[in-house]
Amino acid sequence: MDRLTQNKRASRRIVEEFAKYWQPDDGTETVAIVDDEHGHYQVVNSGWLKGQFVHFCFMHLIVKPDEKIYLRKNDTEWEIADELRQTGVASEDIVIESLRPPATVEL
Repeated sequence: MDRLTQNKRASRRIVEEFAKYWQPDDGTETVAIVDDEHGHYQVVNSGWLKGQFVHFCFMHLIVKPDEKIYLRKNDTEWEIADELRQTGVASEDIVIESLRPPATVEL
């Protein structure tokens, strides 16, 4: 399997696993949004909570044509980079965008 496909599968697995894990009983729904064609993987929670409509993105991963996984957002306690490495993703393929510009990130 090529690296691009491997990194997309790993990203898909992470968001699907978290969406199954995080199912609150407050009337909202958590779903994994997977776009393999464009390389976007998100976990979103939405619904009515205490009379207000909420829509929140917990995590957003992007697999770009350079075959790297860009962690754009992680508002969870999960260490996504560690989870990705455990599935066989190389450290050099993981860019944590939300910390600082990608050119300065080192794992």
